[in-house]
Amino acid sequence: MPLFRRQFTLLPAFGLLLGAVSCNVTTTSPLGRLSAKVIDANDVGVQGILLDLYKVEGGRSILWRASLSSSDGIGEFGASDGGVIAGEYFIRVRFVTQYELAPGESNDRPVTVNEGDNIVVTVRVVPKNNEHEVAQIAKEPANKETLAVLEAAREMGVLSVGWHAANGHAAMLKSWRIGGIP
Repeated sequence: MPLFRRQFTLLPAFGLLLGAVSCNVTTTSPLGRLSAKVIDANDVGVQGILLDLYKVEGGRSILWRASLSSSDGIGEFGASDGGVIAGEYFIRVRFVTQYELAPGESNDRPVTVNEGDNIVVTVRVVPKNNEHEVAQIAKEPANKETLAVLEAAREMGVLSVGWHAANGHAAMLKSWRIGGIP
């Protein structure tokens, strides 16, 4: 009978251990809020700037979160999670628009987030001078219709065109921006 009692006692103990292991145990980490605010020279928010947050651990950096600046220029990291885990980070700004970092600004901005923090890192940007210029001489004299089309394209921000008359032909300076029509 002692053998049966020992097995009977071990069976419930094993069941309790198995149940405890299979339970979903959640631990909470200390969180802080972290945002980047991208502004231009007039302190106006700039939309569409890519913001990457890298967590620094053990001398290595890991892409932790990414955000995109909204119409007010703010991109919050981990907003849907209630913030980011307290720790060491750096913010990298990437551009797919016609902006670049303002003079004196640096990329890969280090920041330390502690529990309960609400940190906003401000980054200044300026319009990028990324126009590729090509001078062309028109084969025919410039007419009002051609100039009107070119001016309309310039006003839409697709094309930037300058011209002057030379020997009865229009000398056109054509340039385009990333995302424009070359």
